[in-house]
Amino acid sequence: MKRPYDRRFAPAAPVLRVRAFRPSALASVDFDAKVDTGADLCAIPAQVVEALDLSAERSVRATGFGGPPQEVPVYRIDVELAGFRLSRLEAVATARSWALLGRNALRHIDVRLDGPREQLTVRNRSRG
Repeated sequence: MKRPYDRRFAPAAPVLRVRAFRPSALASVDFDAKVDTGADLCAIPAQVVEALDLSAERSVRATGFGGPPQEVPVYRIDVELAGFRLSRLEAVATARSWALLGRNALRHIDVRLDGPREQLTVRNRSRG
């Protein structure tokens, strides 16, 4: 799947449309997720946590850009993106309206960032 970078960000950024599910449930929420190779875990909008009625499974000490470390809850979600599903991914909540797709999700897919062309290409590793 190829997709142009999202120009709502400056500079334009690689963004995917994601559908999140509570594990073992049918209800879902759709949102945009910026590809973030610097994030250990995914971060999902707090509204998604509320809409899916997610419960924290553990907590981690997390640091945002320029902020002090904080203890934050970690949730489990299933996500569909670029035509495939990833199960029980760990995610923290963010106040932003868009998510961050961290390395815990990116390690399952083949992501190509073509900066000069502002083009994102995504393939599932297992599909070749």
